[in-house]
Amino acid sequence: MFWKKKNTTDQSKSKKWMQILPLWVLFIGMVIVAVSNFKDRESLDNKISFNKQSIVHFISADYNLLAQIDVELANTDYDRQRGLMNRDKLEENQGMLFVFPYQDTLSFWMKDTKIPLDIIYANIEREIVTIHKNSVPFSHEQYRSSKPAQYVVEVNAGFCDKNGIRLGDRISW
Repeated sequence: MFWKKKNTTDQSKSKKWMQILPLWVLFIGMVIVAVSNFKDRESLDNKISFNKQSIVHFISADYNLLAQIDVELANTDYDRQRGLMNRDKLEENQGMLFVFPYQDTLSFWMKDTKIPLDIIYANIEREIVTIHKNSVPFSHEQYRSSKPAQYVVEVNAGFCDKNGIRLGDRISW
């Protein structure tokens, strides 16, 4: 009988490939999982939902209630820096109340903020000292308080005009 003996080199290559194949499959699977988790995390970051933490009342200089809104609080450095960045929308009577540890001349910008806002500054007595209406989304322009302030309320653009909110009015929560 005559047969051709298989080349041992071919057999060893085949054996090595069979040993390495499961490792490659595992590696490719891990890459796919990592990429899909990254995309999921990215989409979650872009879908920030509103979390009501308090209510802010706007009170006229003659003590009439002008409006009230549900607010999220930004009272840590991280929350104050992030603010309303990357939000797709803000409902009509929603906003954010920024609470600073002390009164000072404050400045805000609209970097990474998708929606136009009215920015309302109030001093330590909670009297409104500066209003910037219709701030421009994604702008790097500085919206400064004209006087020292300790509190800032951000609301949808047009809110102050719609509700008659002016300098000298007050906020309460």
